[in-house]
Amino acid sequence: MATSLLERLPRIVAHGRRQAQRLVDSTHGRQRERAVPVEWIDVPGDAATDTGAPSRRVLCGVPALSVAALLAEQRECRAPRIGRVVVDLHPACDGDALPARLARWAPCLALLRKVAPSAALALRVAPDEASIVQLVLDAYTLRDTDVEPHADATTLLLAEDASRLPALASETKTTTKDAHWIACVRDATACAALRRSLLLRGDTRFRIDAVGATPAEWMRRNAAAQPLAAMHAALVAYGAKPLVETASMATPTGRRRAGADVVLGEVRRDGERTLVWVDAPDRRTGEATVCRAITRREHGRYDRVVVLGWHVAPLLGQQLAGRGDLRVEVQAIRCLPRAERGPVLRIDPRGFAPIDGLARACVDRRRSRSAPDFEWVNVQLGDDFGEPVVDWSIDPAHDGDVFRGAWHALRDGEPGARSVSLRLPRHDGPRRVCVRALGADGRASELLYVVLC
Repeated sequence: MATSLLERLPRIVAHGRRQAQRLVDSTHGRQRERAVPVEWIDVPGDAATDTGAPSRRVLCGVPALSVAALLAEQRECRAPRIGRVVVDLHPACDGDALPARLARWAPCLALLRKVAPSAALALRVAPDEASIVQLVLDAYTLRDTDVEPHADATTLLLAEDASRLPALASETKTTTKDAHWIACVRDATACAALRRSLLLRGDTRFRIDAVGATPAEWMRRNAAAQPLAAMHAALVAYGAKPLVETASMATPTGRRRAGADVVLGEVRRDGERTLVWVDAPDRRTGEATVCRAITRREHGRYDRVVVLGWHVAPLLGQQLAGRGDLRVEVQAIRCLPRAERGPVLRIDPRGFAPIDGLARACVDRRRSRSAPDFEWVNVQLGDDFGEPVVDWSIDPAHDGDVFRGAWHALRDGEPGARSVSLRLPRHDGPRRVCVRALGADGRASELLYVVLC
């Protein structure tokens, strides 16, 4: 017999408390959650730096992990004071029932009292769900006190539907330009949609941080003590037959030796032998992995090699285009949402996505004749990418770490623009120009060029 939501509510609340306490206990250790900056969007000509905590941030990750990252920053005195918390639990789709949403949000709600003990709470929920949600808030000693905090306080925005976040950010009485807020989105797809929405609305200064997205953190959470099982699951889902490992790749106890960090398989179709290379879950698949796979392909005399990676480097598309080798292919492994019971990691058999995106561009620079202290940087996207690139941007002085877009197609360009000329202050020496395109799924594809004088 199915249990009602009221009967399941104590178990949901207790689970949220346990998950929240685990995150609180790890805020001082090596396993604490971290918000890693990946992109900083500035007003053109504004010299923003990483000094101090940014006043407007987008945290991309599970909401509970994002709030835990803020708590870790507060204990290191690096986070601003949160004076207001807005929680919007309207469903993102019609099939998302309230019990599933409460189960997802219970750990995050349990952490709010830790990260913002004296903040005003504003709840946004459907009228027929308000009483149930209020019971959960009462269990965590949270009360809906929708009062306006001090103008300098930061507002924490939490929403199930990321499309509602821009409207929540504009609810404060301060102007949109001066508002201080931190928005949490669940995944890269929602983050890309929010980023586009903010750029189109004229919000031109905020930072995007990824929480729990590094390969090591992702593996610890999803494949913990069974990385080999996850790699073999990806191999089976692809339809490849595992190759028999030699004795030198394993220790007498069955553990893999250092350097044996891949799982190999073989596919025979139409008389062709294809080597399937599955990378480790705690590694970012890049050019070095492709070189190793090509060497193994030549050594085993295979016709082709397919590399399956969990985390793909943004520059890999450019590097594959530079090779021009049709016998090598890289595909990203996609996972199904985590189930409440059963295996932690589930591979989607139909989710292997070929790596595509930006492959080539033409970048040049020249000194301005009318103003010797300035120079022109011209960027022209290649014609090999068939579909029009809408969401792309340029960092004319990329440091290799955080992408700082000085020009955005959604903000500064025209619809369908594939070329731009930037007038920038004169820079002596080589200039590192990075071009980034962002897909609808949030995956970034980058081109990096070092342009001489």
